[in-house]
Amino acid sequence: MSAPLLELADARLTYRRGGTRFTALDGVSLSVARGECVGVIGESGSGKSSLARVIAGLAEGASGTLRLGGETVPITPGQRRRDQCRRIQMVFQDPVGSLNPTLTIGAIIAEGLAIHRLAAGAERARRVAGLLKDVGLDPAMAGRRPHELSGGQRQRVAIARALAVEPDLILLDEPTSALDLVVQAQILNLLLRLQQERGLAYLFISHDLDVVRHLCDHVHVITGGLIVESGATAAVFARSQHPYTQGLIAAMPGASAP
Repeated sequence: MSAPLLELADARLTYRRGGTRFTALDGVSLSVARGECVGVIGESGSGKSSLARVIAGLAEGASGTLRLGGETVPITPGQRRRDQCRRIQMVFQDPVGSLNPTLTIGAIIAEGLAIHRLAAGAERARRVAGLLKDVGLDPAMAGRRPHELSGGQRQRVAIARALAVEPDLILLDEPTSALDLVVQAQILNLLLRLQQERGLAYLFISHDLDVVRHLCDHVHVITGGLIVESGATAAVFARSQHPYTQGLIAAMPGASAP
């Protein structure tokens, strides 16, 4: 059996709020295989987004071991090589906050191509047009700015930006929670198609259990910075063992009483 694409071991992260120390992650370990979608579920404040930021290399003060494709990757910000940064990309919850409002859509997508020296000149413009098509947008939108697009269109741009540098793993931090139900379904179908076409691995972070149940191969349940239950998604939802997981599932709309 081949080694996992991503291996995270004993990840820890503590914040200081005033004079108080707050533990966001307390020894979290998980793995993601190539082409797999792994879900992370839990209530707000459980540590889900902190986990994504640690893996993305955005969390100051984080500790633990991170391996990508068998290679050890620095877990602290600013220490990763350019190629290591390229291989892990992130799509944030709020596309309004994650897209630079002063840049055109084309410039936003092309930024990664320039930083990682993947394309220049006419080839860069051709790649941007192709990425816009891949996420279901008209290439003519390259000249617009984020405020001229709808929420769903902005999230498609964020996905195109992540795809531009040809990553192995995309961290999806509540990527549909700011969208209405119809647009949510469209974005989820887009993510599934891109995963199948490109062989991408996803770490899908969400409080929407129904989405995770239908999208993810495996799931981790996190609360208080600890993973309390893990397993194949179908098995966890059908036969959860931990009381916290059972409570989450029981609170799902339409859930039947035990």
